[in-house]
Order: sequence, then structure tokens, then C-alpha cells
Amino acid sequence: MNCFLLTWNVRGLSRPEKVRAVTSVLKSCGPKVVFLQESKLAHLRPQVVRRLKSAGFSDLVVSPSVGSSGGLILLWDDNWLKVRKTIINTRWVCLIGKIENLNSTCGFINLYAPNNLVNMKLLFDELSAVLVSLDMPVILGGDFNCVRSEDERLGMESNIASMNAFSGFI
Repeated sequence: MNCFLLTWNVRGLSRPEKVRAVTSVLKSCGPKVVFLQESKLAHLRPQVVRRLKSAGFSDLVVSPSVGSSGGLILLWDDNWLKVRKTIINTRWVCLIGKIENLNSTCGFINLYAPNNLVNMKLLFDELSAVLVSLDMPVILGGDFNCVRSEDERLGMESNIASMNAFSGFI
């Protein structure tokens, strides 16, 4: 299977077997850009970096976890995307680069949204301003920690306020 983008809430990369499993999936899918959320790592060990990059990636950018939650990793293949700029935030990371075969500049944003409604709204407001300032096509993905409709929620109670905030952001 080939895909150009993969986004995945890995729910922790502290165990070697988890890193091996993630690397195996990345090698089998062959994406050009990968958004990983919830690494739960304050620091990426060199062996984890080597293992992840061995799946065909030239480089990566990291927003470390705060305590035992969060942590973002964005990987890319430099033959496909020539990165010109990176922006690192605690809740999101952004790459701006030129997609080689399209000769087009694009942004890629990987995010991990908070569960708290107030903080979620603040994140959506911040990202809205970033998207407007970039003034280019942007692929935005990650874990939004909310849904747009009750149909999307499996086995959990819906939060109408967060659904409205998410819909307003979109």
C-alpha cells in the first residue's frame, strides 16, 4: 500500500516494541509525510530517531510532550518535500516546503488538541490566524480530540460545545 500522508495517534513511543511496530507500518505504507501524535516523550532518544527515519524519511521535527501527555513528531521524505521553514509549538508543528514533483509550496500542520473546551477554542483561534498568515495550501491533520457530529462518536457522550467549536474552526 502506498500513501503520501499518514496521521496516527500512537499513544506512546517509550517501548521499543511500539517503535518497531510503528516503523513497520511506516515502511509498509511508504508515506512521504507522517504526522504522529501523543509520542508521550519529552526527549526523543537517538535510537528512536534512527528507527523512525529508517522507514524512508530524511528528517523530522518534534514538539516534546509536557509531562506524560502530548508530544508530536512530523517526518518527511526530502526527495518529495524540500522543507524551507519549520514552526514548533506545544500543540502543533508546521512544515512549509516545496513539493518537488508539483513545483508547489505547501504547509503541513500536525496537531494534538486539548480535551478542555476553553483551551481547544484558543488552539483553534491560534491556528486560524496561522492559516490566514500562511496564505498557501495547507494540509492540517492530527488528533482534534473532538468530532463534528454525534454519529462520529463511538461509545462516548457527545459534547455539543466542542462539536460547535470544531465545526466553527473548519
